[in-house]
Parts: sequence; C-alpha cells; structure tokens
Amino acid sequence: MDKNNLILQEINLITLELEVDYPEIYKFIDEDILTLPFSEHPKITNEILEEYLDNLYHLLKAYKKTHFLKGIA
Repeated sequence: MDKNNLILQEINLITLELEVDYPEIYKFIDEDILTLPFSEHPKITNEILEEYLDNLYHLLKAYKKTHFLKGIA
C-alpha cells in the first residue's frame, strides 16, 4: 500500500473516532480553515494530507485535554 493510501486510512480512522465519540466537534471539521487547503482547486499531495491528519490529531488531543479537565473541576 502506498503512503497516500496509508495517510487516507489514518484520516478515515480519526474522522470516524470524531464522528462516533465526539460528535460535538465532528460537525465543525468541514468548517475549520486550519484543516483545509485554501485554494479553489488545491493539488492534494502527501504533505497536505499529512498536515490535515496532524491538524485532526491536534484537534482531538486539545479537545480531550480540555474536556477531561472540565470533568475534574
């Protein structure tokens, strides 16, 4: 399997986790400018996919951290 497919597979897995476990933030993914290339017809490269995946991981990590802290207070 090539790198592109592996990255897409990871994106699918984290997106599914967000959809199932965190629907309150999943609905904002398509509106997040940080996760989407900004041009009318972007060329989707492995670097862009990796950056998108990294942004999804950071979004999930930040949410878990703040959500966990709210549960403690």
